[in-house]
Amino acid sequence: MDGVFEVIFDGRIMPGRDPHEVKAQVGRLFKASPEVIERLFSGNAISIKKDLDYAAALRYVSVMKEAGALARLKQQEGAVAPVKKGSETWTLAPAGETLGGLKSAPPIPRQVDLSQYTLAPVGADVGEKRELTAVDVGDLSEFSIAEVGATLGTPREYIPLPEPDISDLSIAEVGATLVEPSDKPAANVEVPDFGLAEVGATLDTEKKAPPPPPPNTDHLKLG
Repeated sequence: MDGVFEVIFDGRIMPGRDPHEVKAQVGRLFKASPEVIERLFSGNAISIKKDLDYAAALRYVSVMKEAGALARLKQQEGAVAPVKKGSETWTLAPAGETLGGLKSAPPIPRQVDLSQYTLAPVGADVGEKRELTAVDVGDLSEFSIAEVGATLGTPREYIPLPEPDISDLSIAEVGATLVEPSDKPAANVEVPDFGLAEVGATLDTEKKAPPPPPPNTDHLKLG
């Protein structure tokens, strides 16, 4: 797009961005003091950069958007377009590259007092030495290492159980009575003290102790 443009900023920031972080990013971008940053975010329309062609002005807007600030372009009426030198050419940055030198602040190194530490020599044992007590395991000269896959232990001899003699047993026919009924008469037991409880009644099988006798009050008198 032909013409001369300027970049206008009126203090707006992108939704969801932290105002303090945006101010810090813009301050690092323009290397401005806190006083200048406060004037930029006062809400008044301020011209940040003038006499730019469209591509250069659009770069400024993009860089500020990366920082979280919403700037806009305004065409300058009656201004003469700047003449580009042969060496001043614009190219597109790779996708994902941070524009305008916006970089996260380097981490602050933590100060740790290492004066009480020293470097051990190469090969030194840095662990705490422990005194080991030897255990007397006795004479092991009669032991040896078995071959790979060998069965350890002595196999036990299997003693088969004798088969029972069932020659006098046979299978009865289907429906046969296996136990003959007895001819003895049934015992006659009288239970006159027993009866059937009602359905749902609680059967009390515990014997209740008789109530204690009343205390003797013959020696007591009313005053």
